Amino acid sequence: MILNDKSLKIFKSKYAIHPEESWLDASVRVANHIASIEDDYNTWANKFFDIIYEQYFIPGGRILANSGTNIYNLMNCFVLPIEDSRESIYGTLKDAAEVFAHGGGVGYNFSNVREEGATIKSTGGEASGPLSFMSLFDQTGEVIQQASRRGAQMGILNIDHPDIEKFIKFKSDLNKRNKRIISEFDKTLSTYTVFFNQLRLYGEMLEKVLKDDQLTHFNISVGLTDDFMKAVESNSYFNLVPSKYFNKEKPTLLARNLLNLIAEKAWESGDPGVFFIDRVNRDNMVPYMGKLESTNPCVTGDTKILTVYDGPKTFKELADEGDDVLVYTWNPETKLPEVSIMFNPRLTRKNVPTLKIEFDSGLVVKCTLDHSFYSFRGEKIKAEDLIVGQSIRAYSISDHRGHLRIHGWTDGKAQHKYVARMVWEYFNGPIEEGIVLHHKDLNKKNNRLENFELLRNDEHSQIHYNERRSKGFIFQNHKVVKITNGELEDVYNGTVDKTHTYIIADDVPISGIYSGIISANCGEVPLLPYESCCLGSINLHKFYLEYNNSINFELLEQVVRTAVRFLDNVQTISNAPLENINTMSKGLRRLGLGVMGWADLLAELGFPYDSTEAFNLANYLSWFITYFALLESVNLSIEKGSFDFYDWNKINTSFLEKVLNDKKFPPKNLDLNEVIKLGFRNVAVTSIAPTGTISLLANVNSGIEPFFALAYRRNITEGIGNVAKDYLIEVNPIL
Repeated sequence: MILNDKSLKIFKSKYAIHPEESWLDASVRVANHIASIEDDYNTWANKFFDIIYEQYFIPGGRILANSGTNIYNLMNCFVLPIEDSRESIYGTLKDAAEVFAHGGGVGYNFSNVREEGATIKSTGGEASGPLSFMSLFDQTGEVIQQASRRGAQMGILNIDHPDIEKFIKFKSDLNKRNKRIISEFDKTLSTYTVFFNQLRLYGEMLEKVLKDDQLTHFNISVGLTDDFMKAVESNSYFNLVPSKYFNKEKPTLLARNLLNLIAEKAWESGDPGVFFIDRVNRDNMVPYMGKLESTNPCVTGDTKILTVYDGPKTFKELADEGDDVLVYTWNPETKLPEVSIMFNPRLTRKNVPTLKIEFDSGLVVKCTLDHSFYSFRGEKIKAEDLIVGQSIRAYSISDHRGHLRIHGWTDGKAQHKYVARMVWEYFNGPIEEGIVLHHKDLNKKNNRLENFELLRNDEHSQIHYNERRSKGFIFQNHKVVKITNGELEDVYNGTVDKTHTYIIADDVPISGIYSGIISANCGEVPLLPYESCCLGSINLHKFYLEYNNSINFELLEQVVRTAVRFLDNVQTISNAPLENINTMSKGLRRLGLGVMGWADLLAELGFPYDSTEAFNLANYLSWFITYFALLESVNLSIEKGSFDFYDWNKINTSFLEKVLNDKKFPPKNLDLNEVIKLGFRNVAVTSIAPTGTISLLANVNSGIEPFFALAYRRNITEGIGNVAKDYLIEVNPIL
C-alpha cells in the first residue's frame, strides 16, 4: 500500500515514530505489538497487519502513534467526573493534564457545577459558573501536549442547566474577557476620530479572531432529555433547574426557541452538538453500573449523617442549613477511615420509591433502590441486592485517653486513627515527626480546626501531666434483619470527593461514642467516570466492488471480526496514567469500532447522500457491522472470559434483542438467553468517531460526514494557538 502525498504528509507529521519509518514499518510495528498477547502470535500478527496495511481498518491515533514505544497509553478518549466543588474541579483538571500528557482526550459533563451568579456560602461571593471553568480546561489543553497532539476535549451541559443559553452561544458570542478587549480597543480607536471608520474594520477582524480562539480545544454538546423533546413537539415551555444557591426566580424558556438556538449556533460555528441522554441509556447494557449521564442514589431526609464537628445530623438539617460540612468517611481503596468535606447536601428528588432496611443494631435506613453500601468485606452492594443476614461494614469511634479515635483494620491488623490528627492533616498536610497536635481549650473532643496548635513533645507534656483515662470499644457488625418496600418519600444526597462515602449514624451507638455504617454512592457522577473508549474505524470505501457496483459483505464480516479482536487486545495492553481509568476500562472493555469513507462509498454507488437508497443502506450497514461485532465479542468471551463487571442476570437486553434478532434483516434464529449466558467480552462494540486525521491517512472522507467541498485547502495545525504549520490541497478523487 503506497500512500499518496497527502496521506504521507499526515502519516509523517502525526504517527511515524521516526523520520525514516514507512507505512509498512508502522503497520508491522502496530500489528506485532497488539498481537504480542496472543498464544498464536504469528497468525494474529499477520491478520492484523493485513487489515491495517491495506487500510481496510485503521486504529485510533494513539494506537498508531504509541504502539511499540515507551508510551503505554493507547486510548484516544476518557471520561472524567466533575462535581460542584473546587476540590473536584481542580482535581479533575490535574487528572486531565495527565491524560493530555499521554496523548489522550477527555470528556466531561459540567452540569453539576452551579450556575453563574449563585451564592458561594463559604466566601460570600458569587459563582463564576461552568463556562469559566471550561475556559480554564481549554487553556490547560493548549499548553500541555504530547508530540503533535493537543488536549482534545468534549464538554456537555444538560438542557435544564440555568446557564444553557450562554453555553449554546459560547463559541459564537464573545466571552466576558474578550468583550473587555474589544471595549478597550474601541476606546483607543475613538481617539482617532478622523480614521475611526477605517480602523473599525480592524476591530471587526479582531472580534472574529477572538471568537475563533474561544474553546479551541473543545467540542461542546447539549444533553437533551425526552421531556425536553416532548416540550419541543408540543411547543410548550421548559423549566430550567437552578441550584439551591440561586436565589432568583426559576427560569422558564420556550423549548422550540432553545432548539432553534442550538441549530443556529451549530450552523455558525459547528457547535454545539447534541447528546440524547435518555436515548443512550435505553441501550446501556450495564445499568447496574450507573447511568451513562448521571445517577442519583439517595437516602431520606431523616437519615443521620456523622459529621466531625456536630456529631450525627439528619440530611434534611444539613440541606436546610445549606453549608458544606466536614464529615467522617471511609476509603474503599485503603479500607481506612478518613475525614472529608461533603459539598452541597441537598434535596435531589421528591416522592420516589424507597426500600426500608432494618439492622440488628436497631438502625433503620430508607433509601432508593440504587443506593449502595459497603459489605463487611468492603464490597460495594446496592440496596436492591441486599439479603437478610448480610453484614454491612461498621464504623465506630471511641474515647481513647480522652481523644476521639476511629477504628480501622486492614489485612486483619488494627490501624486506628485519631480524629484530631485526621482533621488537621486533611486541611494542612502531614504533621512533622516530633511535633504534637494540641487542643487549645484542653477539650480533646473539640476537633474544630481553630482549636488546634502544633507543639513540641516537651511543651505538650508540660501541659498534660495528669494520668489519662481510656475507654474501650466493642466491635460489632451491622447485620440486615429485614427488608421491605418503603413509601414514596423525598430523598437527599451530598457530594464527598475522592472516597465517595459517608457514615450513616446509629440512633444509639452500639460501641464507643459514635457508630454507624458505611454508605456509598454520594453525588451525581457524569457518564461512567474514568472509562475510556478504544477506537478504530473501518474504511467503507475499500469494500466497494466496481465490477458489479456492489459491496463485498463477506470481506466486511471478516474485517469486523478481526478488528474487534484487535481492539480488545488493545484494552488488555493499554495502560493509562490514572489507575481509576485502568480499573474501569478493563472492567468494562468498551470498544469503539466505527466507520469512515461513507460519503465515498455512496459516491461510488451513485447514491445521493440524502436519498432513500442511502438511508436504507446506512440502516443495513450499521446493523451488519454491529451484529458481527457482537458475535465476535461472544466468541472472545468464550475464549477469554466476559468483561469483569458482566452479570448476565442484571444486564439490559433491549439493545441485544434489537441487534441480534432484528426482524428487518435475515433471521439468524439465535437463542438470546443462551447467548447472554455465554457472555460478552465487551460492554459495547461500536461508536461513530470523527476520524479526523486517520481518514486523511486513508484518503477518504471523515466518519459518516458528507463531502465538505469538491476542492479546498486544509491547514495542518500544531502547538499553542492552533498555528498552521503546513497545509493540504483537498481535491475529491471520486467526483
